[in-house]
Amino acid sequence: GWTAAARAPDELQFVVDFDGPALRALPSDARVAPVASAPANGRITEVLSHPHPQGGWRMHLRVQRTDPLQPTELRAFLQHGADALTETWTALIPPD
Repeated sequence: GWTAAARAPDELQFVVDFDGPALRALPSDARVAPVASAPANGRITEVLSHPHPQGGWRMHLRVQRTDPLQPTELRAFLQHGADALTETWTALIPPD
């Protein structure tokens, strides 16, 4: 995804849109927390979320791969308090 903020040369960025009845029912000022992990070969450097102007929520995720010659697994979801609001988004980044 595109961003105006500079990123490190070895950093990858993803923009994920989440939508659904649970998200659309929330007020725009609700505290929605992005939860992200890189359980295999990665380190999350930034994760943010905000309401999407057309409904739902948008998450921005940045990750650095530990070893670019190995695949990297990513997982993320949105939660409100202790409740998960979305399914878990997963991605497997292939090695270079």
